[in-house]
Amino acid sequence: MRSTQAILTAIVLSFILSACGGGSATPDSNQVANNPNQDTAVSNGGAESTPAPQEETVNDGQEVSVVVPPPPPPVKPVTQTTPTVNPVAPTTPPEDTSKDGGVQTPTDPAENEVPQPVNQVPVIGGTPASAVDAGDAYRFSPTATDGDTDTLSFSVANLPNWADFNTQNGTVSGSPTDQDVGNYNNIQITVSDGTDSATLTAFTISVNPVVVAQTTGSMSLRWTAPTTRTDGSSLSLADIKGYCIYVGTTRDNLQMQVELAEGDLTSYILDNLELGEYYVAVSVFDQQDIMSSYSNIVLKSVID
Repeated sequence: MRSTQAILTAIVLSFILSACGGGSATPDSNQVANNPNQDTAVSNGGAESTPAPQEETVNDGQEVSVVVPPPPPPVKPVTQTTPTVNPVAPTTPPEDTSKDGGVQTPTDPAENEVPQPVNQVPVIGGTPASAVDAGDAYRFSPTATDGDTDTLSFSVANLPNWADFNTQNGTVSGSPTDQDVGNYNNIQITVSDGTDSATLTAFTISVNPVVVAQTTGSMSLRWTAPTTRTDGSSLSLADIKGYCIYVGTTRDNLQMQVELAEGDLTSYILDNLELGEYYVAVSVFDQQDIMSSYSNIVLKSVID
């Protein structure tokens, strides 16, 4: 066991001596060998001396002192400073890369403004009546829509003097009289949403005179002059003095309407009879005013 340790020590000593540049067994001025009672120190160029290492005993009982070079003094690390460079502001704005890799150039701020929505023009429609009778009521309301659902207002031009106008819905209304008979031209209704407007096609209203329903009519009658009397004797046209015409609403209630003092008449027209149906008969009288009986009774209608 001890013999092995001595061999290892010798190998180590030989390596250290070779590394110090000495192969001789003679110690130099800075070393003292084989003195068990003396410490050995190595000078390091006037630097502070370090205590000598402990002696090591070899296997043959001889003590050998070996001087081990001290470690070098610690070296302070040199801190390398990096010069400070003042940043330079870029002279051009940074490029903005879009998703597809293209480069977008700076734009005018005005181009980024959100465009204002375009106002939608209102729409107006409808077909007004072109005529009205005096005494009747007239009314027309146009249709109007707006895509922006704005509040709409209405105005009118050339409104007839007998009519009224509603500015909220554009309605024309009124009742003309007999004094308003005539034509009212170029009437225009306009709708506005406050920004834009639309005008209905101009139209005309004609006020017609009052039409009175006809309540009376006429009746045209025609007959043949008699040539004999009731006793069978002849009757010449010169003997006839005239005729009487009878009218009634029933066959049994005939009333004389007119007496004709002209013996040569064979027709006549009755005017101003109320509309309806009438029973009619004719009689004849001679120069002595002798009256005959009724002729055959006929039913006649008086219409307008």
